[in-house]
Amino acid sequence: LAAAAYGVYLVFFASTVPLSVFAAIVFAEALLWRPAEVALIVNNGLGKFGRAALMTILATALRALGAVL
Repeated sequence: LAAAAYGVYLVFFASTVPLSVFAAIVFAEALLWRPAEVALIVNNGLGKFGRAALMTILATALRALGAVL
Protein backbone atom coordinates (compact mmCIF):
# COMPACT_ATOMS: atom_id res chain seq x y z
CA LEU A 1 0.00 0.00 0.00
CA ALA A 2 2.78 2.40 0.89
CA ALA A 3 4.65 1.88 -2.38
CA ALA A 4 1.50 2.31 -4.47
CA ALA A 5 0.48 5.42 -2.53
CA TYR A 6 3.94 6.91 -2.94
CA GLY A 7 3.81 6.24 -6.69
CA VAL A 8 0.46 7.99 -6.95
CA TYR A 9 1.85 10.87 -4.92
CA LEU A 10 4.85 11.27 -7.22
CA VAL A 11 2.79 11.14 -10.40
CA PHE A 12 -0.18 13.29 -9.42
CA PHE A 13 0.38 15.28 -6.24
CA ALA A 14 4.10 15.95 -5.68
CA SER A 15 3.95 19.46 -7.09
CA THR A 16 0.91 20.59 -5.10
CA VAL A 17 0.59 18.65 -1.82
CA PRO A 18 3.27 18.07 0.84
CA LEU A 19 4.08 14.40 1.36
CA SER A 20 3.09 14.55 5.04
CA VAL A 21 -0.41 15.79 4.17
CA PHE A 22 -0.84 13.15 1.48
CA ALA A 23 0.35 10.44 3.88
CA ALA A 24 -2.14 11.59 6.53
CA ILE A 25 -4.99 11.39 4.01
CA VAL A 26 -3.97 7.90 2.86
CA PHE A 27 -3.59 6.78 6.47
CA ALA A 28 -7.02 8.07 7.43
CA GLU A 29 -8.68 6.54 4.37
CA ALA A 30 -7.01 3.14 4.38
CA LEU A 31 -6.59 2.43 8.07
CA LEU A 32 -9.46 4.30 9.70
CA TRP A 33 -12.32 4.65 7.24
CA ARG A 34 -12.23 1.15 5.69
CA PRO A 35 -12.68 -0.70 9.01
CA ALA A 36 -15.59 1.61 9.82
CA GLU A 37 -17.07 0.75 6.44
CA VAL A 38 -16.82 -2.96 7.31
CA ALA A 39 -18.75 -2.29 10.52
CA LEU A 40 -21.44 -0.53 8.48
CA ILE A 41 -21.76 -3.49 6.12
CA VAL A 42 -21.98 -5.94 9.03
CA ASN A 43 -24.68 -3.86 10.75
CA ASN A 44 -26.67 -3.71 7.52
CA GLY A 45 -26.31 -7.47 7.16
CA LEU A 46 -27.61 -7.96 10.68
CA GLY A 47 -30.64 -5.80 9.91
CA LYS A 48 -29.50 -2.93 12.12
CA PHE A 49 -30.12 -0.31 9.46
CA GLY A 50 -30.66 2.58 11.88
CA ARG A 51 -27.36 1.93 13.62
CA ALA A 52 -25.55 1.67 10.30
CA ALA A 53 -27.14 4.91 9.09
CA LEU A 54 -26.18 6.73 12.29
CA MET A 55 -22.61 5.43 12.03
CA THR A 56 -22.45 6.64 8.43
CA ILE A 57 -23.69 10.10 9.36
CA LEU A 58 -21.27 10.43 12.28
CA ALA A 59 -18.29 9.11 10.33
CA THR A 60 -19.01 11.44 7.41
CA ALA A 61 -19.39 14.38 9.78
CA LEU A 62 -16.04 13.56 11.38
CA ARG A 63 -14.38 13.34 7.97
CA ALA A 64 -15.84 16.71 7.01
CA LEU A 65 -14.70 18.24 10.29
CA GLY A 66 -11.22 16.84 9.72
CA ALA A 67 -11.14 18.35 6.24
CA VAL A 68 -12.06 21.77 7.60
CA LEU A 69 -9.48 21.65 10.36
